[in-house]
Amino acid sequence: MNVGRTKTIIVLTDYCTALLAWILFFYFRKTKIELVPFDVSDRFYLGVLMIPFFWLGIYYFFGTYKDIKRWYTTRTIVITTKSVVIGTIVLFFTLILDDYVYSYSAYYESILALFLLQYFLTIIPRLLITYNIVSKIHRRIWGFRTLLIGGSSKAIEIFREIEQLPKGIGSQFVGFVNLNGIDKEIANELPHIGHVDDLER
Repeated sequence: MNVGRTKTIIVLTDYCTALLAWILFFYFRKTKIELVPFDVSDRFYLGVLMIPFFWLGIYYFFGTYKDIKRWYTTRTIVITTKSVVIGTIVLFFTLILDDYVYSYSAYYESILALFLLQYFLTIIPRLLITYNIVSKIHRRIWGFRTLLIGGSSKAIEIFREIEQLPKGIGSQFVGFVNLNGIDKEIANELPHIGHVDDLER
């Protein structure tokens, strides 16, 4: 599975979880807060059409879909938490605050329910996807194009040490640039791309 396909899966998963969260929240809001039967109204359909795209916009704003190969557990949790908190507050003040409720405690119940539904339905599949991404990095299926600076015996020692690690750290060496001379061993291991003076080019 390539990076583009994985990103597509992430976006589609976020869309589906946002849609499900809103449907469940709407049901909760009607039956537990407003204490009326659940009905499929125009407002329900409007939310189904618009809310998932709202969440995708929030996630994009927080950089969720930028460079997914750099996803790891802590980053996933932090970005998801920030985006869901902000998104929940925006939805609360734009769509929920003007609803008729029997007491102010209903507002707290609504915002808490919206946050919990959105957060947990979003974070669980994201953590599974993150685990898959990290696993690909460790198994050296995915990585980051890496240039080795130096052509000495010390440089080849560093290169071999990284390559022999039991788990990949994400470095996929594409070649080396030399500072002074070039050790014959490193020339056999990696392509010689140029001199350090050519580094910017």
